[in-house]
Amino acid sequence: MKRTIITFVLAVAALVAMGQTKVVWEDLMKSYSPNPQFEINKVELTPEKTTLYASYNNSPTSWFLISKESYLESDGKKYAIIGSDSITLGEQHHTDEETWTKEFVLYFKPLPPDTKEFDFMEGTAPNDFKVFSIHEKSYTMPVTPVPEEYLADYAEDDVMEDLKYSDQPATIHLRFSMWI
Repeated sequence: MKRTIITFVLAVAALVAMGQTKVVWEDLMKSYSPNPQFEINKVELTPEKTTLYASYNNSPTSWFLISKESYLESDGKKYAIIGSDSITLGEQHHTDEETWTKEFVLYFKPLPPDTKEFDFMEGTAPNDFKVFSIHEKSYTMPVTPVPEEYLADYAEDDVMEDLKYSDQPATIHLRFSMWI
């Protein structure tokens, strides 16, 4: 009886430990993406793989593909793509004609479980999908100082006046050019 209880306790402890190895990010943020039609909606980090739940939103007449060379990058290390569901890597796909959306899953080599942010890179060509600094909304990214050579050199007395609010109408003058 004692042996059964000890086995049961160890089995429950192992199950609890296994459940804690999966990290799920559902409330995501990104710093920048030049491709707003490509979205990453959810991330799962496990010891076996990193899973990205993604979608592509665009007209069904246009196509998209996810390269077999895609990778995640975190702390200077690259994590290669290892598979997908609902799409075939390297082949053209179209969105649904009614919803204009195609949902799919991408699998990558595992990121470390303590990862706080990473980049998705399909490649380095201008039209390749890129999503920079994917992280949970609750994560506060560290502030990166602006390099000295990019700081403006203003005289100390050249500051804006304090803002003054008024209910009087204001006139704004604009000038712009159009290229056709």
